[in-house]
Amino acid sequence: MQMQAALGSPIDKSEVSMLKEELKMSQANLVKWRDSWKQAKQACEAWKKEAEEMGTKAHTDRERIEELEQALREAENKMRIIQAQGPIRALAENAELSRLPMSNLEQIQQLLRRDLERVDAVSYTMQGALVCYIVKF
Repeated sequence: MQMQAALGSPIDKSEVSMLKEELKMSQANLVKWRDSWKQAKQACEAWKKEAEEMGTKAHTDRERIEELEQALREAENKMRIIQAQGPIRALAENAELSRLPMSNLEQIQQLLRRDLERVDAVSYTMQGALVCYIVKF
């Protein structure tokens, strides 16, 4: 049985059902494409958000590195000043000494005793040399 088209040409039922089937397949493909596009869009948005978070973290990490580098420079400067002043003066001016743990204080004490022994040895040698010099003349 044939149907009459709008323009007057006959349309076969089999052709109509074939066109309907093509339309259903096209619609099913369109749904698949939409789903795929939606998934791709979600993945892209997730990657973009992750990239932004990583950028923010990198910025924060750079700031922290700069802070630590500044603290290191300040500590190095303090160390140079302490070394230039010598240990006795540095200890006399160090207000944090009373807050150090006992083990640290004992270590400092041992180092100072060792340094004092060296000073005594050099002083004794110099005094002996001075006495020899005086006696010689």
